[in-house]
Amino acid sequence: MSLKRCALLKRRRLCETGVSFSVKPPLPRRSYPRGHRIASLVRRGLSPILAAAHTGVSIRRISLNGDFSVAIVHYSVLSGDPAKSQEMLSQDSSRMRRRLAASLNMRATPKLVFAPDEEGIAADDMQKFLDSIPPASDSDSDSGSPL
Repeated sequence: MSLKRCALLKRRRLCETGVSFSVKPPLPRRSYPRGHRIASLVRRGLSPILAAAHTGVSIRRISLNGDFSVAIVHYSVLSGDPAKSQEMLSQDSSRMRRRLAASLNMRATPKLVFAPDEEGIAADDMQKFLDSIPPASDSDSDSGSPL
């Protein structure tokens, strides 16, 4: 049977045997991609686990690879040694993944890889630089120059 004829029969809700069937309406498009939804789920599930295990570490963002099997957790260290935090997070990643799998309703929980957030580090460095600039004196502002 040709595809056109099959589509026509489906539109008429009949198949070759004369048995009627219902045509399901198309599913509505999601407003945001699947990767964002999975990253959001992982972040919500991982935040309390990370807060209980490692104080002073904050999740900045989570990015996923193409097949969602690996979640890269970008974090910032609020207090403590960043190198020691990286080592502890790497050692505890499998335990955190098991706890995350128990709390999420997903078929496959992505592997957790922890990486320091470079954007956050650059922003902190910029803030330190801006704080090191002395404030302008009042005599500089009276000189008439716009800057």
